[in-house]
Amino acid sequence: MVLPASLIQGGGLPVLDRLSINNPHLSGRRVGDIHLANIIGSVAGSLLISFLLLPTIGSEWTLKLLILSTFLFPAFYFLDNAGQSQKPSARRSYYPLTLIGLTALLGVFLLPDRGEFYQRLYASGTNQEVVISESGDSLLALTYEPASARERGVFWIGGEVNSFFPPKGVYENRALACAGASRPKRVLIIGFGGGYSTLFYKSIPEVDEIVVVELLGDIAPFLSENVDSARITLTDPRITYRVDDGRRYLNAFPNEMFDLISIDPLREHTAGHNNLYSEEALKIYGSHLTPHGVLCAWMANFHNIPYTAARVFPYVDQFENEFVVAGNQPMVYHTDYMDQAALSYASLTEEIYGPAGRVSLATSSALKFFLRDQDQILQDEAHKKSLRDMDPWLEYYLFAKPLKEEIHRNPDVIANFEKRVR
Repeated sequence: MVLPASLIQGGGLPVLDRLSINNPHLSGRRVGDIHLANIIGSVAGSLLISFLLLPTIGSEWTLKLLILSTFLFPAFYFLDNAGQSQKPSARRSYYPLTLIGLTALLGVFLLPDRGEFYQRLYASGTNQEVVISESGDSLLALTYEPASARERGVFWIGGEVNSFFPPKGVYENRALACAGASRPKRVLIIGFGGGYSTLFYKSIPEVDEIVVVELLGDIAPFLSENVDSARITLTDPRITYRVDDGRRYLNAFPNEMFDLISIDPLREHTAGHNNLYSEEALKIYGSHLTPHGVLCAWMANFHNIPYTAARVFPYVDQFENEFVVAGNQPMVYHTDYMDQAALSYASLTEEIYGPAGRVSLATSSALKFFLRDQDQILQDEAHKKSLRDMDPWLEYYLFAKPLKEEIHRNPDVIANFEKRVR
């Protein structure tokens, strides 16, 4: 789909250069003017497509418009040749121009209409019913299992699987451990995703306020329209939903303090992921935690992320089911609080989805995946690179792709952790 437009546009610049050189005394200036216009157009084009065309007419019609615009270059060329001579051979130059115009119209006719391409793509890839939402930020999709009456499926962000619905307890098990370590009153969630972490914290009666900061502005309306749990979550008066970048929000409100900060972005190879886990970012999180507050960080990288966290926070616990809990003071996990939170969440999910959709969480399951503490992380990963804003090792790796290495379980470390479970 992209090749025709990019190929012809790539050949357009030298065509314009050639057309401009008809006076040896002005050729340098005219070529310079064309290249200046090309630079301005490149910048303006990226802004125009991202902020205007994609949100208003979608990917398909944006591509059709680009294809039509690319034929301006050969049109200029043939018109210039035809205008230089009145010979019959020159008039024949209009024939290729006519052919190009017809080809452009054919391409516009054959390309799918708005939303149809991604609809076909997801339906073909999943064999499921699909609902699509496209904006200048990303492409959101819900795929529903056949014969489920839109009650079971998958939520996708930009082609990546983000979460399943109804909930299966994966996100909530992590949130349960983090809640047990902080017993939060005030929670900050960076990255709404499918909304299940927010739904879990909302179910805890002791939680007074939840601030959700989500970079993609169309996630909330899209999920509220199509997923019951998201609609119920976002209508809770204790929840404040902000469309913003997580670090920018914290920098804008330096006095905001939270008992629990939860981050759960997309996969580690996605753009910007590194700078939610860099030393600079972790220091910002730490400065916004109450004395016994914790950072609850999902991770798909088992080495660089925990190592960076252990370099910034004095207390870090890493769990095998892909998250770390970090704090500025020693962390204790309160099982009575966790048991009550698990019961509250089970009741809420039964209320939303019925008895079959009840999600039962167990405190023992949430804590049994403990892997190692800060001292062991620093010792094990001393040869790894710490993540920094200007050293985004999570995103840029050509010769050393991050791999999950075997992590040794230390019985003494496990025993010390069990002493902190009360």
